[in-house]
Amino acid sequence: MLKAIVFILQVIVGIYCLGNMARQNPKFDAFLILLEDGYGRVNEKVKETNVKDGVEFLKKIYGYMVLVFFLLLLIGNYLALNNEQYTFIFTIGFCISLLGLGGVSWCFQHKKMVAGNLRIVLLIVVSPFF
Repeated sequence: MLKAIVFILQVIVGIYCLGNMARQNPKFDAFLILLEDGYGRVNEKVKETNVKDGVEFLKKIYGYMVLVFFLLLLIGNYLALNNEQYTFIFTIGFCISLLGLGGVSWCFQHKKMVAGNLRIVLLIVVSPFF
């Protein structure tokens, strides 16, 4: 299957690289215009986006994933026939999405978290010297 996909991609890239010869066919020319316009629109959206908005959206996605995997962990044992496999998959998904949410949250709030827990951090660092 992978061999067929790679072959098809090679043929498409080869025809695309031929340039003017391939564009003489009106159907293929329309297809290339469609592809190039779509790629241009994606580039324009990337230029217009704000990094902070994108990371906030990513934070929402991770939050929803945490909620979904947690609910699947709770109700998964009652729905699944093979509990161990589904529980393992849901646990891994929950852990990965929780780590992602924590990483994105840390990205935005690391100064606030450190400032709020500064006494505890200082206590941990300084206590061995006393």
